Amino acid sequence: MGTFNAGEYAFNLSWSKALDSSLMLGTNLKYILSSFGEITPMALPPMWA
Repeated sequence: MGTFNAGEYAFNLSWSKALDSSLMLGTNLKYILSSFGEITPMALPPMWA
């Protein structure tokens, strides 16, 4: 038959800073990688808050 490999990885990087006692600023970067046999898609999904 043969061999088949699959895997998924997700990496997340976040940063935030308090501007004053009632206001905060932050950002989030996410990278997603999937591997299914010979197909390897990747994504940088948008994040809104």
